[in-house]
Amino acid sequence: MGSLTDHNQNNIGSEVATNKNITWQSIQEFYHEIVGEKENIKKRFTEPYQFEMNDIEHLHNTIEQVAKTYQLKTSNYKISHLSTDGNNLSLPSFDQFKLFSQSNTNATKAITLEYNFLIEHSETKKNHNYKIIINIISGIAIFSEVQEEVPKLFWSSILYDTGRVQIEFVDYAIAQNFMSTISSWFHSRKVARNSKIFLKLQANSHWAPHALKFIFLIISVCLLISARENTWLSLFGVNSSETFILVGLSTVFIMTEIGYKFGKTIEKAIDRIWRLACIKINSGDNTLYKKIEEENRSCWISILWKLAITCFVPFIFFLASLYVK
Repeated sequence: MGSLTDHNQNNIGSEVATNKNITWQSIQEFYHEIVGEKENIKKRFTEPYQFEMNDIEHLHNTIEQVAKTYQLKTSNYKISHLSTDGNNLSLPSFDQFKLFSQSNTNATKAITLEYNFLIEHSETKKNHNYKIIINIISGIAIFSEVQEEVPKLFWSSILYDTGRVQIEFVDYAIAQNFMSTISSWFHSRKVARNSKIFLKLQANSHWAPHALKFIFLIISVCLLISARENTWLSLFGVNSSETFILVGLSTVFIMTEIGYKFGKTIEKAIDRIWRLACIKINSGDNTLYKKIEEENRSCWISILWKLAITCFVPFIFFLASLYVK
């Protein structure tokens, strides 16, 4: 009985000694062999980034440099360019992509970089493929095509869906290193900025019609009180209480409708001011960018003159009330 115990203890001791050599990388490889599928990590970027050719070239070079820090056996990549005319062209080298993209006269909707790296794991000496897919998206190019078809609720999710990354991996540490590098690249790009006040205003633009409707309601009520006190409506043949009530209700209805309509147009103008998330690598991109800038400027002018009219209306009624006293 005692010898059997000693034998079991020896087996346990040898297993523990063997397990000391098991690494997390080995466990991940074992899992991959058993399941037969690779895991993947994904990330989405929603800031209104502005990408230029130098930025994309820097990303490409950085990814290749990171891959070379490992035991890289083979590698290949392709770069796809999707333009607003629907043409989606895949190119096998960055130089070809650069030449094609800069000569294209159509705006860029998206650029996809796809890499395959065959990396030898340092501990197990086994080769495994790592696939990296990076989508760089021009928010204004896509949004300008679907704006009229998509409900307002989904506008921001389209306009600010500016980047997506997916990495298939065996060793999580290697994949996370790639993801961290790519994330740092995105976060260091130029961002189209707007003031926090404007962003808050845009998020609550749906209240504009109701706010102006209420303001015009107050104006109409004040006008009717002034008319009742000064009896200047008698100049227009309004003498009886019944007629006054009818005219009063009509005035309130018309004024509140005017306020609501003004508010609606202001709401639309606020919503149409875009944060310029874009790709600028050719003449088509620059043309689209300038067009959206002009639209933003027109929206600001529309907002300002409609607000000016809103302020001017009560001022006119105030002067009128002073005149009839």
